[in-house]
Amino acid sequence: MTLDELLLEWSYKSEKGYPSLDNPSDISILKQILEKLKLPSKEIIRGLKEGTKASNSRNAIAKILASSEGKEAGLTLMKDNYRIGNKNNIDKDQFMEILLKVFDNPTIKIIDPPESGSSKYNMFEFETEEGLVQIVLAGGANKGEVYEQDLLTKIQGSVGFPLDEIEFPDIQKLFQTIGIDPEDLTPDDAEFMGAADTKRQLSFDGPTDLGTKVADLVIHAEKDIYLSIKNIKGSGIYNGGNVPFVILNEEGIAVFDESKYNEKPLFKEIFEACGIDPQRMADGLTAYITQEGEASSWESSTDVDLTKVKNLLASSFGYGYWYVREKAGGEIFVHYIDGEQGAYDMVGELNADAVKIKYPGTNTKALDVVIDTNSPVLSKDDDKTPLRYQIVIRNASKKILPARLNIRTNK
Repeated sequence: MTLDELLLEWSYKSEKGYPSLDNPSDISILKQILEKLKLPSKEIIRGLKEGTKASNSRNAIAKILASSEGKEAGLTLMKDNYRIGNKNNIDKDQFMEILLKVFDNPTIKIIDPPESGSSKYNMFEFETEEGLVQIVLAGGANKGEVYEQDLLTKIQGSVGFPLDEIEFPDIQKLFQTIGIDPEDLTPDDAEFMGAADTKRQLSFDGPTDLGTKVADLVIHAEKDIYLSIKNIKGSGIYNGGNVPFVILNEEGIAVFDESKYNEKPLFKEIFEACGIDPQRMADGLTAYITQEGEASSWESSTDVDLTKVKNLLASSFGYGYWYVREKAGGEIFVHYIDGEQGAYDMVGELNADAVKIKYPGTNTKALDVVIDTNSPVLSKDDDKTPLRYQIVIRNASKKILPARLNIRTNK
């Protein structure tokens, strides 16, 4: 049975002559059809509902942003299907008033964090004519997100025109480098990818195809073109969570708990490949707590596995997408990462002095690692600074531990 035939049978058997995912009877009919065809009904119905909810929420957000109330409040578009940017920090009551005006007094349920799916933002759930809508009133977009939104807006405003008539030099270069004709596109052909499944999975096994995972924008041409957008400040690439094996004991002293060293195998591998000594991390934190001992200072790592480190860094890039980075003066750097070798070329070569470590000490509770590489690709953007990875392990609050591991780059 084809998809069209399935939809026709479902429509024919539904109560109103057309099916609805909000009607329990229609859902029961669809389940019977799928089970008859020996298809996974639960998974398919769950996917349909989620896809419909995401579409409803996107459409509702678009309606809010187009309204006079949304514009006056300074609400902005975000990549996540369910989030709306709140750069002016309006409160939930003000947002409720906007929803009541734009959607003609819907019944709204406010879901507090963390049940909202966010650690600090409320979710607003209500029904429209299209169905269930869920919107998280999030903080204002950061600089990276602002650059992505600006780029998408300029792309959508430039399609349909000949290349030489596009008013934005960076968008001209983008289309020219990618090799697509903007006259063949419509504004609907360029959109955010959404926020599903965007977490990079670092691996010492090397790079994999990450086109659909790390892309921020997609252009629908003959085949989908994935763009990963970086603003001029670089970006975070990995948020690994807390380091479990450096803890405070009952006396309030930092210790290395070797029994927990294998709880997060990737963390252990990062420590060992970069030559990070977890005992020295604990000793440095103790020095910070007691204010007895040495101050923190940079030193070269003496036990680095360069092959493993290069594999790890290449895995953070992956391949199968266009790397697009903002440059000074409104310029843009555009490069396609093609296959495994393309990812390794993004990293470049590492030498014995590539990895430097700064352990905690009396003057800081952070453990910092920098890895400088000579990237033949990124040197083409006329930026003479080396590609630098930075591993930061620290507690961002006033506490000492647990310490969180994050990795970011300057490009």
